[in-house]
Amino acid sequence: MMSHQKSGQITLFLILVALLSITAVLLYSSGSLTIPSSFFHQSEPDP
Repeated sequence: MMSHQKSGQITLFLILVALLSITAVLLYSSGSLTIPSSFFHQSEPDP
């Protein structure tokens, strides 16, 4: 019972991750998402 419930949670988690990834790709391709570029610039050390 426990293993079946755990596998179900893992499957649900993978589905959520897949949906988030697809949404992020669609937003990025449409040019509406500028968070990744600004995040990478902030993570880089200033000279």
